[in-house]
Amino acid sequence: RIYNNTFYGNKAGAAGLGRVALWKKEGQEMSSYTNEFLNNIALDNQAGRYNKSWMVARLVKDVSNNLPKFSKAYTPPPYAENVSDHNVFYLSPGNPSAGNDFFTIGGRTPEFNIYQANSGLDTHSVWGDPKFVDAPGGNFRLEPGSAAIGIGSDAVLKYAPKDRDGNPRPPGRVDAGAYQSLPK
Repeated sequence: RIYNNTFYGNKAGAAGLGRVALWKKEGQEMSSYTNEFLNNIALDNQAGRYNKSWMVARLVKDVSNNLPKFSKAYTPPPYAENVSDHNVFYLSPGNPSAGNDFFTIGGRTPEFNIYQANSGLDTHSVWGDPKFVDAPGGNFRLEPGSAAIGIGSDAVLKYAPKDRDGNPRPPGRVDAGAYQSLPK
């Protein structure tokens, strides 16, 4: 579960759902499904590399049997598709992006709406400016008019009832990202 996080300026992508991870030390792989990516903000990631904010999603069940095998008695978790929704994605004006292929799903898709249509994910998510107070300075609190205000899902309140400052996330008005905007 990845809830109410802010991904900004990372050298790698914001998040990857459905990638197969390999731990060489243990020699074990794990299929990455049954993940939830809700109420997050991804802005200007892959910095210095592609300068994009990517979402990697895999909708099909991995039947390669690449689940962890910690013991002979291991039972894999039941399969469920990845869920990604109520998120905000954006590239800042002037970002040196070399094209519009921001998201991957079995390949790059050129625009956010095409990614949504092809994947069936992020139906309530938006491509919009999160309007941080000072992202380069590390202040990821939301300014008025942020695309992240009120877009979040109440489904995460059980796990993320408060923001990074300890402010409650009010039902029916949950913001995406690490910080909840405060009523004026």
